[in-house]
Amino acid sequence: MEVTDNHFMVIDYSTKTILLYARNGRFMKKINYKKLGEGFYPAYRQAGNQVVFFGNNKNYTLTPKDLIKIRMDWGNPRNKKYFKKYRIDLNDTTFMIQKDDPDENDILQAYPLYDGYYWQGQISTSPLYKEGLDYEFKIYKNWELIKNFFP
Repeated sequence: MEVTDNHFMVIDYSTKTILLYARNGRFMKKINYKKLGEGFYPAYRQAGNQVVFFGNNKNYTLTPKDLIKIRMDWGNPRNKKYFKKYRIDLNDTTFMIQKDDPDENDILQAYPLYDGYYWQGQISTSPLYKEGLDYEFKIYKNWELIKNFFP
């Protein structure tokens, strides 16, 4: 269960449905996300009051090396074709699943922190990186690395 500003959101991963309830307990909507396919799971983003589904485009198979190359060159617009993103705007009472463009924070798996800052908690190592050292916790602003913690 996820508690949002105005809703209670019950996620049933086995049936790929989301049950939305108002804060007073009144049932609002059942949202089925089976049509998105495998690998798309809901993630609530408080900053935009949205439910986001992000995953790989099933038309492409990426190796870990491919993912690293894409992360290093996200500014290349051709890299967006490898991923798909959908969202549900919880401010819109229709609660429709809409297609959205993935951004660098999606591919980096960076999550909103506050005031335009994002955090990432994952270590990636590869000979493709200039440095052999990576950090467990990273803070970004405007897709630029601001600070690293825990080498």
